Amino acid sequence: MSKKTLLVLGNGFDLNCNLASSFADFFNKIKHDVAKQLLDNQYNCNIWYLLFYYAYEMKEEPNSNIVKSKDYEGIAYQGRPFITPFQRNDPLWMEIETFIKRMLFGSPAPSECLYLNNQTYYNFFIHLDSYKVEEFERIRGNSEQNCIMKTFYVRNSHPRLYSIDYFLKELQEFENDFAKYLSSIANYDYPYECERLFDAIVGAECNPEDVFILSFNYTKADLRDYKKNAKIQRINIHGRIADENIIIGYDSSDKTLKSTDKRILFSKSGQKIFRKSNVIPLPKKDNVSKIVFYGHSLGQQDYAYFHAMFDKYDIYNSDIVLEFCYSEHGKNPEKMKVEYFSGVYALLNDYAQRSGKENEFKTILTRLQIENRLLITEVNK
Repeated sequence: MSKKTLLVLGNGFDLNCNLASSFADFFNKIKHDVAKQLLDNQYNCNIWYLLFYYAYEMKEEPNSNIVKSKDYEGIAYQGRPFITPFQRNDPLWMEIETFIKRMLFGSPAPSECLYLNNQTYYNFFIHLDSYKVEEFERIRGNSEQNCIMKTFYVRNSHPRLYSIDYFLKELQEFENDFAKYLSSIANYDYPYECERLFDAIVGAECNPEDVFILSFNYTKADLRDYKKNAKIQRINIHGRIADENIIIGYDSSDKTLKSTDKRILFSKSGQKIFRKSNVIPLPKKDNVSKIVFYGHSLGQQDYAYFHAMFDKYDIYNSDIVLEFCYSEHGKNPEKMKVEYFSGVYALLNDYAQRSGKENEFKTILTRLQIENRLLITEVNK
């Protein structure tokens, strides 16, 4: 039996197949509805949408079109700093996992960020659990803080839940909305684009049955009729749209929580256990010759999965090749290339430090390079 290539796909795969599947794309579609609800004093939008809205506003420059627009007058920039665990123009505002993590635990640089009443979002909402109905009804004005508090009250009245349960319920509603959005943007060209990109990554001569896809995406391109009905094995590790079980959460690898701390339910691993998600086993180490990564930002939110994969396949001692693939895009491809190379280094360096065998693994980059088992490859469709 021939050995398999494990192809690990991130959202960059779908984006390169012309699918507007990022959270930023989704939020751009709904942000005007959020603003309208605030202006109409309805306060009935999903609390996550509201928090993302303020993060989006902070991302924009004060003289941008969105702030000048009369649709946002009275909401944005009311003579005070924005309440958000992000600095201005922080690109991580659009990474849902990072947003959830900062909302629950704060920012790695709290001195540079602002929170509600100088508290993390989590502690602020825990405090609201003690509020009485009349206290919420006395809230006046459309400051960011008041809008968030009134939305919390309106959306969490019948029945009233503890804040952490309310946030989890709202997150699950957000997951459903995001899944519906992804279903709505699928088009006839998507499977064709997937096949072209698949060939570009693994090689047109590759037997697709020798590839096992581990996808971080929620989508599933129909490749069943691809190359003479070859069946490609795959896992959507965070769920699939078709199965209505997508999971959005933070990476819990650097958080040690007590068993009674409900914040663990917002982690990817916690949600998998809570929902009793089925897990399909990956190929065994002896059956894999190469692991190919494509479409990942290589951000810390997915380190836990990469580390677990490196452990499973014993990348230090095995013969398995690691190939990190990327496609140039944007106005500054050279800068993007440098950032991707830096991301690969940071990922492997972090793995070495967290492995518990730092002395052994500190030479991991050198060993992989000497044995020609670390490849960084540009891919063009």
